[in-house]
Amino acid sequence: MGLTKFIAQPYAVERERITSALACFPNLTSISILRQTDPARNHAPTWMVREILIWIARHLSRLQYMRIDYDGYPLDHFAHLPSLRTLQLSGFSDTAPKHAQQSLRSLMNLQELHIIPAGYIMRRPYFKCQQPKQSVTAALIQNLKPLRVLTLCEPPERQANSEAFLTPLMMKAVGSAHGQSLVELRICSLHALSGATLSMLSALLTTATRLRALGLTFPDMLVDLLDALPETVILLELLVRDAVEALIMLDRLNALPSTSLQRRRVKFLTASSAINATGLASTKLPICQVEEMCHVSRRAHSDWTVSWGVWRPFSDA
Repeated sequence: MGLTKFIAQPYAVERERITSALACFPNLTSISILRQTDPARNHAPTWMVREILIWIARHLSRLQYMRIDYDGYPLDHFAHLPSLRTLQLSGFSDTAPKHAQQSLRSLMNLQELHIIPAGYIMRRPYFKCQQPKQSVTAALIQNLKPLRVLTLCEPPERQANSEAFLTPLMMKAVGSAHGQSLVELRICSLHALSGATLSMLSALLTTATRLRALGLTFPDMLVDLLDALPETVILLELLVRDAVEALIMLDRLNALPSTSLQRRRVKFLTASSAINATGLASTKLPICQVEEMCHVSRRAHSDWTVSWGVWRPFSDA
């Protein structure tokens, strides 16, 4: 008991220091609670993060943007944040899915939701025994008020016997609850999506009649999925293995009808760290691959402006 108190006391002092500083900004509209990205360094215990978040929910009622990268926190205090418009979560918390659903449903002004989980090593509990729960479910997404912007990322490290996050049921929930309101949608995964999930994603896209920006960044995406692309989309991000696959996708995109008067843009993302996100000037790829990418970018008679970038999954929304 004495050892626990000795360890916890510095964190209690730090908690008081943080909340005292936040109390000086009662009209704060944006806040981010970021995790320690280096697993080798000390992490704040989950009870400390939980208490800070509870304090924020009770005292900063004018918040419009909140990002929480920690997993050991409660999701049942959001009713105190009626002005919240943008929320980014890992999807894992101490709150059961049913209670999380009730809490987030109270956010009547929520317009943007980004579910971007951390890796398993960042979800390890500190100062506690149980694992965080997957609190964001298809039922939760189904019961939210219609969103304008939505990002859904599959956890990078699935645990044994755990179900996938991006399931057919999840895609169905997004389509039925938010399909007609979404203007931006991003689906991200390190794992290939199942055939049933891809079918429901295709059905979702056919309902998204207001969609302007779309990101589909997951392995082994079927080119046929592009046939469901709404004509309203003017910004598109796609994950590709190489320039050959990009050229196949570009040809399919050029074959699609479009009613947009704006120039449409597609950004092909590659997992290779050798490609510079701002261009090909500093690339270390073989010259033949660079020339192939430039060939795709200069494709004649294309309805799409092409650019290249590095795929950085689970980065900021």
